[in-house]
Amino acid sequence: MMNMCRTRNLWFVLALLLVGGVSGCATSKAGGNGALATALSPRWEASGIRVVKISPAVGRQMLDLRYRITDVEQAGRVLKQTTPISLVDQVSGTTLPVPDLAKVGKLRSIPNKEDAGRLFWVFFNNSAGVVKPGNKVTLMIGNVAIRDIVVE
Repeated sequence: MMNMCRTRNLWFVLALLLVGGVSGCATSKAGGNGALATALSPRWEASGIRVVKISPAVGRQMLDLRYRITDVEQAGRVLKQTTPISLVDQVSGTTLPVPDLAKVGKLRSIPNKEDAGRLFWVFFNNSAGVVKPGNKVTLMIGNVAIRDIVVE
């Protein structure tokens, strides 16, 4: 019973994050965090997708990945509603999925053609605590791999 309550509380906190904090970030323009974007290593970009950061969220039960679209045409070929997205821990080889909630759906934002430069998000299930700050991960979007992303 205690575990069920903890899980329910976790999803409640996640829902608050999505309604409050994340929705504001999804509408920010590219100029909003230029210092961070210019400090990124070019290896964190592939197929018109640039990873801005990845950090623990919801008590380290999830990982919060933020990305921008740098090339709408290239990213449009990769990012579709049906494209599988996962995160692979490079040390253990563990694959972290995007949670798919019954009433909410997958915990990710999908860009449209008009959305270039905006900040998008994807949550990954890290309930086992496999990925910790400082770990290197690989983002898999369909057949595209963005390697050596360091978790904050």
